[in-house]
Amino acid sequence: MTAITGHRGARNLWPENSLMGFRKAAELGCDAIEFDVHLTVAGELVVIHDPTLERTTEGAGEVANLLGSGPINQVEALRPA
Repeated sequence: MTAITGHRGARNLWPENSLMGFRKAAELGCDAIEFDVHLTVAGELVVIHDPTLERTTEGAGEVANLLGSGPINQVEALRPA
Protein backbone atom coordinates (compact mmCIF):
# COMPACT_ATOMS: atom_id res chain seq x y z
CA MET A 1 0.00 0.00 0.00
CA THR A 2 1.28 3.45 -0.88
CA ALA A 3 0.69 6.35 1.51
CA ILE A 4 0.68 9.96 0.33
CA THR A 5 2.25 12.41 2.77
CA GLY A 6 1.79 16.18 2.60
CA HIS A 7 5.33 17.45 3.18
CA ARG A 8 5.05 20.46 5.47
CA GLY A 9 1.38 20.58 4.44
CA ALA A 10 1.86 20.64 0.65
CA ARG A 11 4.36 23.49 0.90
CA ASN A 12 4.57 24.04 -2.86
CA LEU A 13 0.89 24.94 -2.99
CA TRP A 14 0.29 26.78 0.33
CA PRO A 15 2.46 28.39 3.02
CA GLU A 16 4.52 25.62 4.57
CA ASN A 17 3.66 24.40 8.06
CA SER A 18 0.47 26.50 8.09
CA LEU A 19 -2.96 25.39 9.25
CA MET A 20 -4.29 26.27 5.80
CA GLY A 21 -1.64 24.06 4.18
CA PHE A 22 -2.45 21.16 6.53
CA ARG A 23 -6.19 21.48 5.90
CA LYS A 24 -5.82 21.77 2.13
CA ALA A 25 -3.45 18.77 1.99
CA ALA A 26 -6.03 16.74 3.92
CA GLU A 27 -8.75 17.89 1.48
CA LEU A 28 -6.55 16.64 -1.37
CA GLY A 29 -6.63 13.21 0.25
CA CYS A 30 -3.18 13.02 1.85
CA ASP A 31 -2.87 10.07 4.21
CA ALA A 32 -0.48 11.94 6.53
CA ILE A 33 0.98 15.39 7.10
CA GLU A 34 4.69 15.81 7.91
CA PHE A 35 5.76 18.86 9.88
CA ASP A 36 8.59 20.06 12.11
CA VAL A 37 8.37 21.34 15.68
CA HIS A 38 10.87 23.45 17.64
CA LEU A 39 10.83 24.24 21.36
CA THR A 40 11.41 27.82 22.58
CA VAL A 41 13.15 28.90 25.76
CA ALA A 42 9.69 29.87 27.04
CA GLY A 43 8.54 26.27 26.63
CA GLU A 44 6.33 26.98 23.60
CA LEU A 45 6.12 24.55 20.69
CA VAL A 46 6.46 26.23 17.29
CA VAL A 47 5.63 24.47 14.02
CA ILE A 48 8.43 25.63 11.71
CA HIS A 49 11.02 23.77 9.62
CA ASP A 50 14.07 26.00 10.06
CA PRO A 51 15.80 26.76 13.37
CA THR A 52 15.73 30.44 12.37
CA LEU A 53 12.87 32.73 11.31
CA GLU A 54 14.20 34.60 8.27
CA ARG A 55 13.25 32.26 5.39
CA THR A 56 9.57 31.74 6.21
CA THR A 57 8.51 34.72 8.36
CA GLU A 58 8.97 38.46 8.64
CA GLY A 59 10.86 37.82 11.89
CA ALA A 60 14.58 37.37 12.50
CA GLY A 61 16.63 35.27 14.89
CA GLU A 62 16.45 31.79 16.35
CA VAL A 63 13.12 30.10 16.99
CA ALA A 64 14.46 28.82 20.32
CA ASN A 65 14.84 32.40 21.59
CA LEU A 66 11.20 33.42 21.02
CA LEU A 67 9.20 34.48 24.05
CA GLY A 68 5.69 33.05 24.26
CA SER A 69 4.20 35.13 27.04
CA GLY A 70 3.99 38.70 28.23
CA PRO A 71 2.42 41.79 26.68
CA ILE A 72 3.73 40.88 23.22
CA ASN A 73 3.56 37.21 22.34
CA GLN A 74 6.42 36.88 19.83
CA VAL A 75 5.25 33.45 18.69
CA GLU A 76 1.73 34.59 17.76
CA ALA A 77 2.98 37.87 16.26
CA LEU A 78 4.97 36.17 13.48
CA ARG A 79 3.67 36.65 9.95
CA PRO A 80 4.57 34.60 6.87
CA ALA A 81 7.21 36.15 4.62
